[in-house]
Amino acid sequence: MTAVAYLYAPHLSADIVQQEDPSAAGRPLAILAAPQESALADCSWEAAARGLYPGMPLRQARLACPDLAVRVCPPACRPQHLELVWEALARAGCLVEPDPSGGAFLGLPRGLDPSAVASIVQGALGAVWVLGVGPTRLVARAAALEQAERLHRRPPHPGAGSAGVAIRSVPPDQARPFLEGLPLRHFWVCPDPIREQLGRLGFKTVGALAALSREALVDRFGPIGWQLWQKSRGIDSGVVLAAYPPPSLSRRMDLDGEGIPWEQGEAIAAEVRRWARDLHARLEARMQTAQALGMRLWMQPPEVVLSESIRLGEGRQGAGAWETLAVHLLRRIGQQASAWQRGGARPLRLELVASPVVPAPAHQASLIPRLGAASRQSRLHRALQVVADRVGPGLVYRASQRPWSRREAMLALVEQGAWLP
Repeated sequence: MTAVAYLYAPHLSADIVQQEDPSAAGRPLAILAAPQESALADCSWEAAARGLYPGMPLRQARLACPDLAVRVCPPACRPQHLELVWEALARAGCLVEPDPSGGAFLGLPRGLDPSAVASIVQGALGAVWVLGVGPTRLVARAAALEQAERLHRRPPHPGAGSAGVAIRSVPPDQARPFLEGLPLRHFWVCPDPIREQLGRLGFKTVGALAALSREALVDRFGPIGWQLWQKSRGIDSGVVLAAYPPPSLSRRMDLDGEGIPWEQGEAIAAEVRRWARDLHARLEARMQTAQALGMRLWMQPPEVVLSESIRLGEGRQGAGAWETLAVHLLRRIGQQASAWQRGGARPLRLELVASPVVPAPAHQASLIPRLGAASRQSRLHRALQVVADRVGPGLVYRASQRPWSRREAMLALVEQGAWLP
């Protein structure tokens, strides 16, 4: 991989509606998530040029734009269209890491330039896309945000409702000057509350933030100040993860022939518990986990697939929890199957799926031995002193140098990869 890119469509929902409804093409368009909604979920490029924005009240939008057209585009439409694009990029050899905001980080393989990516994207889904390219994730997304702002000042295809890809590429030797002149509103790694504080203090660009010392940022913002000091200088070691298609692990069996008959409920439940233990052990050995457990049951005739799923939160990551949830899914899917069995259908195949597979959170090692009955605050101060001794002076203050609050102390320990026993 030679470069990192960030791809997103600022007004994807509106572009989808304008493609499917020719009467809405080229017009100021407001998108609602449901007919009863009173705030805009999205708006077209023509509406954005008149000052409309997602989240704006519909009444206010009508006052600002009297000829505004209103359409409904359910939120479920976006993932379906985005998956077409991610699938096409993955087939072309790109690493695709979807972003919660609706875009995706791309790891571009050698020999694939941004213009080729633009062709792939347009072939998969016609919309107005923004592509930022740079040596790091930080620069790539910042370039995409800056390019999107330029397009909002001059809509790309006024009155046409057509599609295109606007590319902003930042060479590696221009990354530092690019960041120095970047407005803070495009410094996406900076949380909004901190960005507002910096704006009130008179900071306008990332270069002005980079001029501050590390100690000044840490004193003002705590552990997040250390990250801002690094990122403002272009220090970004993050890599693009191949997160699409989301990997999964599954176990299945036939319920006829040599398999266990569906009528033997206890035997099937025991097999499902064994599947859950096996999937959990395999993921744990690979230092991975899953975000959800799902179960599918194929029935015939008529040919139908029954499915159930359940999210795996922090308290559901143990092997015992997986067994309990797998049996719970089996019970729920059995209730669905009963109605089909009364109609003459019979179960054919059962499958348990753990997906999507993601890296497991790191288990941090204890930094200091157990301190017995010492108070938690004393343990915090003792741990901070040990961290300061290990990483050197100036990076972590001793308890005697600064009155740490409990939250600040815990954040400082987490920043150094430590935890209290």
